[in-house]
Amino acid sequence: MPEGVPCSDSSRCPGDQICGPSATCITVNPFADASEPDAPLDAEPDAPIDAEPDASIDAAICVPGTERFDEVGTFTVSLPVGCSSATFKLWGAGGGSDGGPGGGGGFATGFATDLDGPLMILVGGGGGGSSSGAGGVNGGGSGGGTPQTGFGGGGGGRSAVISAGIELITAAGGGGGGDGAAESGGAGGGLEGLPGLNGNNPGSGGTQSAPGTCNVIPDCAGTSTQGGSARSNSMTNGSGGGGGGYFGGGAGFNGGSSSTSAGGGGSSHIEPGLSQQDTDAGEGATPGNASDPDRKTAGLGGTGGAAGRAGLVIVSWP
Repeated sequence: MPEGVPCSDSSRCPGDQICGPSATCITVNPFADASEPDAPLDAEPDAPIDAEPDASIDAAICVPGTERFDEVGTFTVSLPVGCSSATFKLWGAGGGSDGGPGGGGGFATGFATDLDGPLMILVGGGGGGSSSGAGGVNGGGSGGGTPQTGFGGGGGGRSAVISAGIELITAAGGGGGGDGAAESGGAGGGLEGLPGLNGNNPGSGGTQSAPGTCNVIPDCAGTSTQGGSARSNSMTNGSGGGGGGYFGGGAGFNGGSSSTSAGGGGSSHIEPGLSQQDTDAGEGATPGNASDPDRKTAGLGGTGGAAGRAGLVIVSWP
């Protein structure tokens, strides 16, 4: 029955209606609870979900680490994701020995930032001893001589780190020893390689702008990165080869019978953009920064006719 029918009390209204205050029949909501009013709406709705999460959550974090390269050769390595800076510590290889000892390798260290892309790591090989006179891998010059008479010590190879074609840092190799016991190969630099000691015409060390020389003979002088190779002579044991480096050391000059000498050490180098720079030349057969426990046996010059020890590269990132 429609609402609004006049009534005097609820008995005049249908079962689902009552007589309301205005004396008309009205329908009562059977589900309404008159004792409990409706709960108020929440005045503060839940905060909306952020559609753009903080980008820093996804940013890669550079986890500190270190990698050691003590095998001779050339390697390619990439820093971990999130890392773009690194500290480098390098030792060049020692020169080989004949009668005289080979020179110790040089040392270099520095910190580079904004590194992008892979790094090329060069680890210098020790110069060969009197049985071969072979130049060390990565720039060592060969010692002169023959299998019958023996060879002068080979120069040690350089160690280096290259990024985007730029040689960021280089540690020089030591020069090879000559035939005489006092003919000591020049140690690798420092910014300048040391000259060979004693003998007829020892090779000079490489510098920041020029290779080491070999008397006045151009074909046994050093070149860029390469130590000079000594001439061979059938009359006597040979002279020592030059050490590799930013510029290689000159070989000892072998001009004739009983005329041998030692090779000079190469030069180390650090590009100007690197911070915390330091270089240290070797001394005799002892490499630069020899007291560093990370070095172990790297960079030692050979003695008693033995080959020199290989170089070392250590890369550490924050």
